[in-house]
Amino acid sequence: MPKNNEQPLDAYDTQNLQISMLINGLSLVSIDHKNLRGLLLKGRPSPIRQKIFNSIKTLFADYKLQKIHPQVLDSELFGGLDFARTFETGRPVRTNGYLNHHKSIILLSMAERLEASLVCKYSTALDLNNDLSFIVSDESTDEETVGEALKDRLAFSISIENLHYSQTKHILFDLTKIKLAQEALPSIPIDHNVIKTLTEVCVRLGINSLRAPILASYAARASAAFSNNPKILEEDIVTSIKLVLSHRARILPDENDVPEDEEQETNPPDNNETESLEDGLEPTIPAEMLLDAIKSSLSPEVLKNLIDKSKNLKVQKNNSGSGKKKLSNRRGRPLSSRAGKLDNTKRLDITETLKAAAPWQTIRKKRSLNNYSRIIIRSEDIRIKRHQEQSDRLIIFTVDASGTSALGRLGETKGAIEILLSEAYARRDQVALISFRGQTAQIELPPTRSLVQTKKRLAGLPAGGGTPLASGLSVSYNLALQAKSRGLSPSLAFLTDGKGNITLDGTPSRVGSASETKDLAQKISFAKIPTIVIDISNRPQSEAKDLARNLIATYLALPRADSRRLSAAVTSVMD
Repeated sequence: MPKNNEQPLDAYDTQNLQISMLINGLSLVSIDHKNLRGLLLKGRPSPIRQKIFNSIKTLFADYKLQKIHPQVLDSELFGGLDFARTFETGRPVRTNGYLNHHKSIILLSMAERLEASLVCKYSTALDLNNDLSFIVSDESTDEETVGEALKDRLAFSISIENLHYSQTKHILFDLTKIKLAQEALPSIPIDHNVIKTLTEVCVRLGINSLRAPILASYAARASAAFSNNPKILEEDIVTSIKLVLSHRARILPDENDVPEDEEQETNPPDNNETESLEDGLEPTIPAEMLLDAIKSSLSPEVLKNLIDKSKNLKVQKNNSGSGKKKLSNRRGRPLSSRAGKLDNTKRLDITETLKAAAPWQTIRKKRSLNNYSRIIIRSEDIRIKRHQEQSDRLIIFTVDASGTSALGRLGETKGAIEILLSEAYARRDQVALISFRGQTAQIELPPTRSLVQTKKRLAGLPAGGGTPLASGLSVSYNLALQAKSRGLSPSLAFLTDGKGNITLDGTPSRVGSASETKDLAQKISFAKIPTIVIDISNRPQSEAKDLARNLIATYLALPRADSRRLSAAVTSVMD
């Protein structure tokens, strides 16, 4: 019987494998950073990751390490005009950006939150600047992902999810060995047969990117230099497959699934073997050995998904992380300017800048070494133009269409929506309608301002059945998030008595529905979406009050509200 403090052998072996891959990956990047370009480190924020970052600082002591957050500005990335120093010197003075440095290592945190435009900029920088490398921190959940364009350009991807902090003491680098490998790297050739073998492995694994075999070839050469081999050996090819290709695999072919052309080449003519040996090329490594190398470097969960071709690794081609947001979609009236740092996202208020600098000109000119007449402006004088940011407002009506009184509720809601739409032309508001009945909720009217479309879509809405309140909250929440991503300002209006009896999976259960409703209500409140709960039962219900409390929403009891009272109540709360 093992002791309580002992770990299972497979978990211990997995941790040792992760440590080994991490050390090898970082060592190979330091040996050939111009071609391998960097490493993606997948794991949640923890002391383990910080310990690894400290080790990276030791390994790349000769490099300029720069840590960048996901919301960095273009002026910080590429440099820009230093407005204050330009006025002071009388000639254009530019600042140096993060991506303009040579022999630089970028520590990119929370890469899953990058917008598509930033992913494009980083990818372009990697293509243009050979002295630039990235250590990318991927803290994503199952619903987030790092941009494929960035991941495709980085040679390695290492997971630290299952590591214990005690294991980090084994993260040690042989700096002398790395230095010798850097000197020996240019003398090691990449043979045609190595490229051919790695390309065939990519095809077998379903890897479509042409960068994959290129990066694997450079990794094999760096591995040969690191191992003090005069040329690329089989062990170096296996190492490159583990580090570069295993995490890119989309399918894992069966060992018996050998293409016909490989079967025909199993017993090649003797003269071909002689020519291959004369050219100094190693024979092709058997596919079984390569597959075993890949299997040994994959976690059991990933390996299971690859073996089962119907459960291939999920690939998201978009780059929609939780950090992607748009504050507004319209610009309103001008506001008073403020002091700030000038960059390409802001506009300089020249008049206010000159006003701020004017009282100090006498003192500044006395202290200046130059005697010619000019205006001396400091960075603290700069004033930035501001405008009132306005977003189109979207009111999402979520209506309980179940039960015997549903037809009356829907009729009053239709009238309220039409009244709000008549006012939307002046305020640019939009409305949407969601009804829930039976087993689920559905969007009856997508966000719109069109009166004609509204009347057509509102006509003949169904009613009656169970009360899937949890589904109504879920659909409303998702629609509100979509509206936010498009620059709208969503507000939610729930017309219900709060008595749900259908769960999200369509099962009748008051207890299950109440639990799911509470969880979804808290999620909506955390998103800080303005919400109103309108209790449309004949008498105020405690369930509707509880729903409003969980939503942190305004509660209104309007059992006999007509369309105009309903419209006035919603407008007063949402404004």
